[in-house]
Amino acid sequence: MRMERLLVIACVSVVAASAAQAQNPQAEEANNRGRTLYTAGKYAEAIPEFEAAIALDKQAKYYFNLCAAHEKLGNLQPALDACVGARNNNPGTLATRVDQKIAALQAALQTPPGGGTPPGGGTPPGGGTPPGGGTPPGGGYPPGGGYPPGGGYPPGGGYPPGGGVPYEPQGPRRYRLSGGVDLGIAHNNNLSEDVLIEGETHSRVGIHIKGHIDYLIAPRAGLGVTGYVNATVFPAKSRFSGNDLQTPTLGAGVFKDFRVGKKMALSAMGGVAFAFIGFDDANSSTDGSDSFFSFAVHLEASLKIDLAPRHAIVITPVSLDIFMPALTDSDSGITPEDAGFDKTGSTYAFTVGYLGRFGASSP
Repeated sequence: MRMERLLVIACVSVVAASAAQAQNPQAEEANNRGRTLYTAGKYAEAIPEFEAAIALDKQAKYYFNLCAAHEKLGNLQPALDACVGARNNNPGTLATRVDQKIAALQAALQTPPGGGTPPGGGTPPGGGTPPGGGTPPGGGYPPGGGYPPGGGYPPGGGYPPGGGVPYEPQGPRRYRLSGGVDLGIAHNNNLSEDVLIEGETHSRVGIHIKGHIDYLIAPRAGLGVTGYVNATVFPAKSRFSGNDLQTPTLGAGVFKDFRVGKKMALSAMGGVAFAFIGFDDANSSTDGSDSFFSFAVHLEASLKIDLAPRHAIVITPVSLDIFMPALTDSDSGITPEDAGFDKTGSTYAFTVGYLGRFGASSP
């Protein structure tokens, strides 16, 4: 009975939390109309839509969008007031960008045209430190980080270049099971190109890491299957502000090795994965983050160089992840459209890694 009571309490808590995060559909429709007008450069027409969204549901992102529209029109004081409204309505991982915008607007209001001290001196209305300053909630690395796969080194013979009678090398293709870890440099091609939550906080260049386990199902053909975990991190532009963009994935695929001499092989790999793309607050390591569920396609082209029968290095000049549009909102209510994950995006990486082979060799 005690366990059943605890389960009931847990279920009620989950339902209550979900209800608290539910968005007002009419407010979201007004916000989306405002976004469309904003994107078209119709900032004055977008403002009433954002104000209508706020009247229905006082979410931080609606205030922030209103702030952006006023700023485009040069309405600095209304823009500042709207950003302060965003800061006072649980902005989550938006807090860093809101604080940056507030500081920029305060500086602009304090400096009159031509420079100098504003008439009457002092701090303009709305100046000073934004309410609730400090580190915004919402840090922490999303679960599922780690490393992606890339085909392993198949065991078991194979055919020499040009075909003919299969040869038996010293060992590379005679071990069916292998695994490895790769590390490299990544580039964000077009993932999360945001429209309204302005001020890109992450770098375009990041770190890509992957780990994989491979099994050769057809040793003589060099054909195998692989399972992998994969993560790319594009760090915040500033050490003490902004958000990291992270793309952890978990997937599986197939690979084929094409033998080039006795100690090298060209390998092609393709797979599909679950993805948890999102932002992590660079200012905090204890709070949550805004992550979105998606699917991804992973493609690789590698060169495997044998150091010994059980050891090889792997150079991967092409490691491409293609992310599908996100399917869920984040825990804090940010939609894929707000974060720029409502369309297909991709990242590219160049990696170098180690491959180890395990178990007994094939007969």
